[in-house]
Amino acid sequence: MTTSRGNNKIQELPLAERAGVACAQLRRAFVSQGLILSLKVQRDVLVVADSDRVTQVLVTSNALRHTQHGGVAVRIDGSGRLGWLKVRDTGEGISTQDLPHAFERFYRSDQSRARDAEENIGAGVGLTVSHHLVVAMGATIQVSSTEGVGSTFTVRLPQGLTGELAGRSEQVG
Repeated sequence: MTTSRGNNKIQELPLAERAGVACAQLRRAFVSQGLILSLKVQRDVLVVADSDRVTQVLVTSNALRHTQHGGVAVRIDGSGRLGWLKVRDTGEGISTQDLPHAFERFYRSDQSRARDAEENIGAGVGLTVSHHLVVAMGATIQVSSTEGVGSTFTVRLPQGLTGELAGRSEQVG
């Protein structure tokens, strides 16, 4: 079953496979920075989403940019009528006052603006783009974060009719 919603090709797809494609695209960048990228599938689920957009959300993630040590863990799970994708990093985190603005276009904390001005990286739109892509697929995205510890982004997607697949785990990089 494939339907179109705007420029999206909404179809039933295995979430772990999509996450694996995105992790493969990011592998070299993580390895070159000495970071770990892991993919853990608690419960693979078929979700109703646009495969290109799911990959794009993961690839445009700020996790690599804001993680200087440790790494990023991508986790796939699901329950009831939802499949979810969690991206947890060991980066700098987002302050409590900046957290409500995480998905606003061009918003960056004062600390990020200073660093970005020096290094000329980031325009403050990555999370906004991810948010719009997720919403266009009929899904949701949330963030939780602790400054100095890291952030977790959770994307919840509607499950397809056939439900769960087997779980697996792998480390990329």
